[in-house]
Amino acid sequence: MTIVNYKFIIRFLLKARIRTIITLLQITGINTNRYTTSKYIVTSLYFPGKDKSGNKIITETAPKEVYIIDNLKVNIFINIDVMALKGINILVSR
Repeated sequence: MTIVNYKFIIRFLLKARIRTIITLLQITGINTNRYTTSKYIVTSLYFPGKDKSGNKIITETAPKEVYIIDNLKVNIFINIDVMALKGINILVSR
């Protein structure tokens, strides 16, 4: 699951259509905090990188449902399980 701070959406995703789910979603496990939301957006996340040879620049697109949380302490949490299935590795040291 990917979650995003509402203020981040207002600042960077002005054209995103905010949708509502019927049942309230409860999110736990981020520190000791618990969040609830019924709002989400559908957007594509773009990950620029290089192919395995390191020569060709590629961009991976991952369309996702992103759930909106008020007052989240970070801008966005991205579910990396989906990216691992697609063979995407994030090298934070670079």
